[in-house]
Amino acid sequence: MKASRHAHRLPGGGRRAGAAAGRVPLAAWLLVIAGLTLAGCRQDMHDQPRYEPLETSDFFVDGRASRPLIEGTVARGELREDSLLFTGKVDGKDSEVFPFPVTEEVLRRGRER
Repeated sequence: MKASRHAHRLPGGGRRAGAAAGRVPLAAWLLVIAGLTLAGCRQDMHDQPRYEPLETSDFFVDGRASRPLIEGTVARGELREDSLLFTGKVDGKDSEVFPFPVTEEVLRRGRER
């Protein structure tokens, strides 16, 4: 007579009583991960040394922390010489003309936007 392969099963579905006790709870793992993460952070990572714009430094030969501005450079959005283009007005009144010629290329570019 052959022995049944289920003959050695434990009562209660085959689980040992202490099987769940050997597992580490999720909260403990989260605590370990949080501890390791926070251990890698330091306050000096938040307050990193840096130079302010145009501050002195011994990095470059001329003693500046940044390179000099190129002559004629205008900050983005600051060139407002053409009031018709930027305000749509001529002598304080609404304009009835476009500030630039309307071509096929301009219309195509407008459709792309």
